Amino acid sequence: MISVIVPVYNKKPFLERCLESVYNQTDKTAEVIIVDDGSDDGSEKICKKYEKLGFILYRTKHKGVSEARNYGMDKASGDYVTFLDADDAYEPDALETMAKMTADGKYNIIQFGQYKMGNGTRAPHPQSERGDYDLPKAVDYWEFTTNKLYKLDFLRKHKIRFIKGLQFGEDEMFNVEAFIANHGLRQSAVRLYDHYLDDKQSLCRGGLNREKLEALDAMLRGRLAKLAKDGGRDWIDGAEWIVNQCRRHYKSPTFARFGFKQRHCGKYDVVYFVKECPHNEELRYSLRSLAENWKYRDVWFYGGCPVDMKPDHYVKCVQNAPRKWENVRNMMVEVCKNDDITEDFWLFNDDFFILKPVD
Repeated sequence: MISVIVPVYNKKPFLERCLESVYNQTDKTAEVIIVDDGSDDGSEKICKKYEKLGFILYRTKHKGVSEARNYGMDKASGDYVTFLDADDAYEPDALETMAKMTADGKYNIIQFGQYKMGNGTRAPHPQSERGDYDLPKAVDYWEFTTNKLYKLDFLRKHKIRFIKGLQFGEDEMFNVEAFIANHGLRQSAVRLYDHYLDDKQSLCRGGLNREKLEALDAMLRGRLAKLAKDGGRDWIDGAEWIVNQCRRHYKSPTFARFGFKQRHCGKYDVVYFVKECPHNEELRYSLRSLAENWKYRDVWFYGGCPVDMKPDHYVKCVQNAPRKWENVRNMMVEVCKNDDITEDFWLFNDDFFILKPVD
């Protein structure tokens, strides 16, 4: 039996679409657990409607999606568990197909495909070919928990749960431990999940910010270091694979628009356009004021580099254009092409001076 866990918190505009897609499934044997995480927008009324239609409803105090999912896992009695977000939906035969996938109980983790739903369009997410994958083989959209089936005994044996209080990145952290414990997964060729993009309040769509991304990055690396230390060679190999997946994930358009793919400690790079000359005292004083009063990651020189200065990075640019502004334009183009520079950066002239500490 499949247990479907639906955590709900203030999703009234989308909730009926979600639960109706479950109620209208071709297979009616799944256990559907709704965990209303303290909604106060009228979602509770919709949940009660479907409770009368056979779904199991629990109402808890608001503690976040991680604890709501954990609560649902504690109450689940199926052989496999899967998670459905309250603003998404299933394809009509999703549960019937899941039941067939899990009939022999062979796999601990099974990943299936999904559709991206938005602006009246229905586009298939890219996905890997059907097959058995070990960790060194990248599998598309590994970070979601909603497009996977997990054997419940496997999760309980390895004590794999969502981290309490985590409101963003909870899927990644859950899968870090699940994938390493299992050292792989089964990839299905079918798409069963409709991933809607119309909820602008969703953390993975409209509410991202640098602080959340950096917190997730720190947690992932901290958890991986612990797993690698405690788990031996297999865990170290698994941790290295997950880190590589994280790096790929952070280069996605969603993350890149926050400049996260090159960020370090929440700071930006500083870029100087430097004229070609052996000595530059103004630049020396500018760098000194920068180091004393400004928060930044690395310093880049584009153009020339005085013989007695050693910036973090130097890119030589020939400045022989007929007009000065063309030299500046050409260097700016080269800066913007450089993926090693933070997506957002400070552009300084050699006569820029920071007169007091800037927070």
